[in-house]
Parts: sequence; structure tokens; C-alpha cells
Amino acid sequence: MPLEPWPHPNLPMPDDDTVLWRYFKRNRFTELIESRKLHLCRCDLFQDENEGFPTDRYIRLVCDHEPIGDFNYAKGKLAQDREASFASCWYNFDTETAKMWVKYGRSGVAVVSRFDRFKRILGSLHDRVMIGPINYSEEYFGFNTLRFITTKRSSFKWEREIRALIWVPEWEGQGRHLDAENNSYPKPLTPPPANVPDGLLRLVDLPQLIERVVVSPDADDVMVEEIETLVATNGLTIPVERSGLGGYSSLITNPDVILKYTE
Repeated sequence: MPLEPWPHPNLPMPDDDTVLWRYFKRNRFTELIESRKLHLCRCDLFQDENEGFPTDRYIRLVCDHEPIGDFNYAKGKLAQDREASFASCWYNFDTETAKMWVKYGRSGVAVVSRFDRFKRILGSLHDRVMIGPINYSEEYFGFNTLRFITTKRSSFKWEREIRALIWVPEWEGQGRHLDAENNSYPKPLTPPPANVPDGLLRLVDLPQLIERVVVSPDADDVMVEEIETLVATNGLTIPVERSGLGGYSSLITNPDVILKYTE
């Protein structure tokens, strides 16, 4: 299915040869290689509880000028609408970064792709898919769930995130923020319906997606060999490399040092 337009029409798209990195915990990388399925997380389950929300101040401002209900109703509906979006988060770096190794696992694995490869892979899916750069800003316009889900605070700008998003609109806004007396709440009162999963798995052509695999700077020879074996025994000829930051692992394993010099 053709890719859908990015929710931020004035945000420039990366060039096709833009390098993309995706960092994995080792078990998640193993699942990717063995299943050949890309995992997309439901957007309300991200670690950042503000994911997909504008500020409360902005919600109140819109409620004062638009017929969308009171603050509780509007925020509660947004909270449910997030459940209809599933994301895979990649990063626009020319090379690996120590800060990402700290964040995503010192015994982890990264895969390297390019923007044109990722677009081709996503365009082969039968879902409503969009891909583009995150908008880093505290400024909002309109009241569009997909714009909110693809906007993050400026403090995250260092991530340079490129997000793939699958949207399942039929799962949006199921009225679970209303009680029996029709009072509204800023959060759903019950979990999502059973048919709404925590994430989506989509079969993808890994050789077309991945240019190379990079193993954590903390990895010993045994781990590197295990990753090489995992890739090879699953019928893949993707190159596996040791991190170029291996000589600095004593620093990389110290999050305080990394955060001090990369903020």
C-alpha cells in the first residue's frame, strides 16, 4: 500500500541515502532475526508518559475555542486515540553514538539501514503506514492525534528520530474515558479491548532493510561470534561488525559520563 502523507506537511523529509540506526536489546534483536518481523510498539506504551500528548495548557486553550468538550473529555479521547498508532523508532545518525548504547543496552545490537530502504519495506505492507522525522517543538497547531504522536519536546532533539507509524483508525476513541453517568476523565477507565494488541509484528525483507549489524562496544568475542552465527543460521548474509567504540567501553559503561558530555 502506498505510504500516507506525514502529519507535518512542512517538515522536510530526509534524503533517500540518509543513514538510519535502530538499537535493540539482545533478545529483541534475536526475535527480529528469527522471525523476520519488525515490531511496532503501541504508542501509549512508550516509557515517556507524555508521548502523544500536547501540553495540558494547549488542550485547555483548544477546549476554550473549539467544540471538542471539556479538558477531561479531550485528554481522555487523545489517550485512547494513541492506542490506534504503532511506531518503530529509528535514528538519523551518520555513525553510532555512545549515548544510544547506554540508553538501549550495553550488551545490545544495532542495525543500520537507509531512508530509501525503509520506505520500500514499509510501502510493501498492507497497513496504513507513514514515515518521517519527529517534530521537536513545544509549539502545536490544530488538534490532530497523529501530529501529537509525531511531536516530541525539544529536549529530545538530540535523538534525531525517524518514526515509522502504522495507524489503525478503527481502534480510536472507544468512549472508555466516560463513566456510567457520562462524566469524562483524562484517562481511560478500562484497558483497551482484547482485539487491540500491545504491538504489531510485520513480516519484512531483512536483507533489503538492513545494510549491516553492529554489536555493542561492551561485547566480548563470544558475543560477536554468537551474533554472527545467529545471522548466518537464519539464512542471512548481512555483515556483522564490532562497534567502533570498543576502545572506550570503560567510558560507555558509565552513563553519568555519557550524559555529562552529550547533553
